[in-house]
Amino acid sequence: MFIYKIENILKITRSIAFIFLFSNPVLCNRIFSMESLKNEDQCKTTSQYYRKVLQEAETEFDNAKSTSEKYSIVSTPVAEMNGEINIYFDFPIIRTITLAVCMGDVSKVEKFLSAIDDVNSEALDTWGYRQRYTLAHTALHPNYWVSANIDENDRLNIIHLLGRKNADFNLIRNIKTADYQFHPLYCGKHSGNYLGYDWVKKCAPIAVIYGADPSLARLNPLEASFESERYNEYYSWLFKSVLTTLSTLEDKSHVRLANNVKERLQCERDRINNATKDLF
Repeated sequence: MFIYKIENILKITRSIAFIFLFSNPVLCNRIFSMESLKNEDQCKTTSQYYRKVLQEAETEFDNAKSTSEKYSIVSTPVAEMNGEINIYFDFPIIRTITLAVCMGDVSKVEKFLSAIDDVNSEALDTWGYRQRYTLAHTALHPNYWVSANIDENDRLNIIHLLGRKNADFNLIRNIKTADYQFHPLYCGKHSGNYLGYDWVKKCAPIAVIYGADPSLARLNPLEASFESERYNEYYSWLFKSVLTTLSTLEDKSHVRLANNVKERLQCERDRINNATKDLF
């Protein structure tokens, strides 16, 4: 009985402390600001370390005598700041090429890709959020929170680079030990993605022009089926964005659209034409 009373007193004390904290905006903001600064400093330190790793890898790459040597460099697992190489289910968290993708280093990604014939090779897979990631997964959902500070245009340009190298944006690995087996468009959607849902909306149209089939990815937040009425608004937006992306794309030689995407695009074109024909 005595212990029970003490536990109640502690609960009440904690409640009062939380009320005091959140009713005091100056103190509250200071605490959260300090935590934010701590995370920002950690992010800078981590980012500096990884940029140094990439710079050293690029130097090795430039000095390599053969394509096989270069491929070995870009596919090599990368150690964390503590010197350990984290392996999950026989796959590393980072490789040199995936690190370049996560860090949004466009020039290095382009250079490293020159040594890769098959960007969909299992030899380049890493362990992402509870499942194996291909390079396509990594580009759409960088698995490192330092990616939140990377220029958005650089991230989008990397998706273009992978698309031009025939990255498969519908590829998944069927692994029984994985919690998830999501397609690249969907992975990370509910995993505390540092880039947020706005990022998913921006990268999706680019992935679609390089063959991503959104009907496989269940992008809509309501988890509705492809033909659901609740999906119509999202898909209307998506295909408008795809049309806009296609209209601004200078080099269309690498564009490859899934068959059902072609059908939906034609429907969207017809809908737009019907809606605007009386305006001219």
